[in-house]
Amino acid sequence: MPEGLRSLGAAAYISIVGVGSFVSNIVIIIVEAISSKAGEKWLGDNINRAHLDDYYWVMAVLSALNLGVYMWLAKCYEYKKVVVDERSNQEGSSFNRYRSGV
Repeated sequence: MPEGLRSLGAAAYISIVGVGSFVSNIVIIIVEAISSKAGEKWLGDNINRAHLDDYYWVMAVLSALNLGVYMWLAKCYEYKKVVVDERSNQEGSSFNRYRSGV
């Protein structure tokens, strides 16, 4: 990350974590609402009667869907073409010149 954008990167990371917490709460609310209509709550107060295994299966399916979306987006990604200047290869890489301030 460039030096000038580091604070923006940290803010984006914290924002993503916050949005993830909200989405997690929404998933829990939806699972409780659906499971309570169908019978016992999957996430009840009594751990012996709760159906955590079913909740974790729902989470596994959501994770698999997330992986599928990630793979699709990764496949559609187009890399930026980099043009290499032959003069920079003879003098040293442009990265080294940038770092040394030349």
